[in-house]
Amino acid sequence: MTEEEKKLLEDTANSVEECLTILKRMQRSRRFELFIKIGYWVIILGMAFGAYYLIQPYLDSLMSVYSGINSNLDQINNLKNNVLDFNPF
Repeated sequence: MTEEEKKLLEDTANSVEECLTILKRMQRSRRFELFIKIGYWVIILGMAFGAYYLIQPYLDSLMSVYSGINSNLDQINNLKNNVLDFNPF
C-alpha cells in the first residue's frame, strides 16, 4: 500500500467517523423531538379530559333542565289536545 493510498484510506475513515457522529446527533435530536411531541399531546388530551371532568356537573344540570322543559312542553301539548278534543255534547 502506497503512502497516497494510506492517506486516502485515513481520510475516508475520518470522514466516516464524522458522518457517524453527525448521524448520531441527528438521531438524538429526532428522539428528543418525538418525546416533546408525545408530551405535548399528552398535555393537550389531559387538559381536554380535565376540562370535561370539571364541566360535567354543569352539563348534567343543563341536560336535566332541558329534559324538564321537554316534559313540560309535552304536557302542554297533551292538555291542548285534550281541550280541543273535549266535546260536551
